[in-house]
Amino acid sequence: STVTVHTFDIKSRVTRQMKLPLEADGYIPRIKFTSDAEKLAIFTQNRHQDRLDIYMANPRSTECKMIVRDNVDKYITEQVYQHLNFYKNHFVLMSERDGYNHLYLYNLNGTLVKQVTKGNFVVTDFYGYDEKTGDFYYASNQDSPMQTAVYRTDAKGKTTKLSAQTGQNSAIFSKNLKYYMNVYSNINTPPVTSLCDNKGKVLK
Repeated sequence: STVTVHTFDIKSRVTRQMKLPLEADGYIPRIKFTSDAEKLAIFTQNRHQDRLDIYMANPRSTECKMIVRDNVDKYITEQVYQHLNFYKNHFVLMSERDGYNHLYLYNLNGTLVKQVTKGNFVVTDFYGYDEKTGDFYYASNQDSPMQTAVYRTDAKGKTTKLSAQTGQNSAIFSKNLKYYMNVYSNINTPPVTSLCDNKGKVLK
């Protein structure tokens, strides 16, 4: 299939095709608007699916500019698209570029601000980034490959484990990232759900 990206101008009722430099057998797995109305994020992949390109397209001029290219050894996982979130001035990309699944913070122009998580462990889920405080919330297996826990890394890079129980922990955060539901289980314990604040204190 030949795939293209188009925008529809609601006011003028004009449809425009974006000038996206896509290979003949390439994919467009996701399209997302950013906080800037002049920047439509288009994700493309090569046929082998080991390369991800992120373009910023101007819906009016149709010009597309590649801002990030990410190459991995095997293939780009579905998690990357699921957890790629755009904020007012930034976006967070999950990548296995250094051999482990970690989080990277970029500005909307595609400049890498910093690698958020580092080490011989895998980030399993990304829950959100608070631009006001600089805090990142995620789950990882940094204590043990057989366990997952919920963590917060602050703007200075200090990491705090929020979940107290040892086993499998996952979280559902509120939109403002002030609270979360922690779901915990292990080989002897069925899932236990707790309401917590973003410091890890169990409220109920």
